[in-house]
Amino acid sequence: MATLLSITTSRRDGVKPGRRRQGQTASMPSTAIHSGELVAGAGRSAALAALTAQYYRRWQPGVVEERLLVDLLIAADWQLRRLQAGRQWRPPEPA
Repeated sequence: MATLLSITTSRRDGVKPGRRRQGQTASMPSTAIHSGELVAGAGRSAALAALTAQYYRRWQPGVVEERLLVDLLIAADWQLRRLQAGRQWRPPEPA
């Protein structure tokens, strides 16, 4: 049985009584660029790092808002490049 203290704490934290909250906020990266979720395959991480360096050299973000906008540019550019590469790929012809 849940105590009154645990119920009020759960309500404050937005968790149903008797269930634990999985804390992810402390370990989450600041942007998707740093999380690795944009990279598909081991060989592409170097290409994404090069693209990120190009954008950061070009725009030189100073404050958090500028870094966010540059990261959004990088993510959009990277996704567009991956989609275009996927459209050009064709499955091998059966022998």
